[in-house]
Amino acid sequence: MAPRVPNLVDSEIYDLLNESLNTGESIPEFQFKGLIRKAEKLPVPHRYACLSALYAHVFDYDRAIENAVNSIKFGHDEQSCIDNALSALSNNKLFSDIVRLSKEFPILLNYNNSRNESYDAAIYTLDLEYCEYIANNFQLRNDGSLYDYEAFRCHLDNDQNLIQKACEYMNYVFEGLTVLLKKSSMRTRSLCFGLITDPMGEYMEINVALHNASVEQVVDLEFDWHEHISKFDASAPQLCNISFVVEVSE
Repeated sequence: MAPRVPNLVDSEIYDLLNESLNTGESIPEFQFKGLIRKAEKLPVPHRYACLSALYAHVFDYDRAIENAVNSIKFGHDEQSCIDNALSALSNNKLFSDIVRLSKEFPILLNYNNSRNESYDAAIYTLDLEYCEYIANNFQLRNDGSLYDYEAFRCHLDNDQNLIQKACEYMNYVFEGLTVLLKKSSMRTRSLCFGLITDPMGEYMEINVALHNASVEQVVDLEFDWHEHISKFDASAPQLCNISFVVEVSE
């Protein structure tokens, strides 16, 4: 999660949510309802940022997105509200929604955390044109963790039609993942995404590590995810060769 705002009540909320993110454990229902009541009493825009994070915790994507939008609309000059709202969506792998909001509300690119969050979401969805726009017009982090959009563009042969298809594909891929995570109430510990090179050539890989999941649960989710992915018409070799892996977090 992004840095907390300095307020006793919402600090308590973010502390509990951060603990859940670190352990993968759900907040008990009775406690969760109490946190919702506390969040609803917070002043705008902190109310919306907290509600977005709380609803994201219970996989209520529609309410999480609705409150994230309100947090941005009413808290555009409150960086912590914007950061926390986007973090709530990112934690649930709602990358296409982050990209959509970033384009709809360009002010998100004025803040360092939300700018980098927007760039990462655009990379995950292979919206390389938007990555290029952000990289060319804003300062991004320089810590070695930044994905190089040009590398993905080269991997896709600089073919604009293929890049557009890849973007549609990745939106479809993550849409399926978020639905399955909600259905199973399983939480991700990490997401690794990048280009892999081996003796057979170069390919993309998405690796999702789950919190507190049994081997059977991991196998079932990966099977269902692959079944969803297989329904997309991905005929280009670069798309057919993407590796989608689900594993137990160590």
